[in-house]
Amino acid sequence: MKQEYIRQVARRLDLSKKQKHEILWDLEEMFDSAQEHGESADQVIHRLGTPEEYAQTIMSQTEVPGKKFGKTLLGLILSCVVGVLCLTLFAVTQQSWVPDNAIGAAQGVTSIQVVGGFDLSPILLVAGTLAFLLALFFVWKLIRQRKRG
Repeated sequence: MKQEYIRQVARRLDLSKKQKHEILWDLEEMFDSAQEHGESADQVIHRLGTPEEYAQTIMSQTEVPGKKFGKTLLGLILSCVVGVLCLTLFAVTQQSWVPDNAIGAAQGVTSIQVVGGFDLSPILLVAGTLAFLLALFFVWKLIRQRKRG
């Protein structure tokens, strides 16, 4: 009865192996302690509730690394997308192009500068670089989470 209860709780816990092992160890000790104090396994099960209820209680009290993993992965993906977008826009703003039907020719390089215009290219370069640095941070965070879990 006790082992079946523990097995059912284990199936319902969506945690890392380490966390699940600790919780099941505590549950095993709870049964043993209750038995030492004259309580039967049925009484302990009645006190704890169904395996579903007990697992839900534990899950609500336990920090689930899977949720953190999902947020970290989402942050990684978003920072990569922003980085690629910013650096692509930066590269496009740096390209000079001449229309096919341009009139005239020049012996040297000519350029037209708009006075009072605002150049976004440095901002795009900085934003893209920061986005990729943030992506590296998220990769580091994911690696740490994998090692812990």
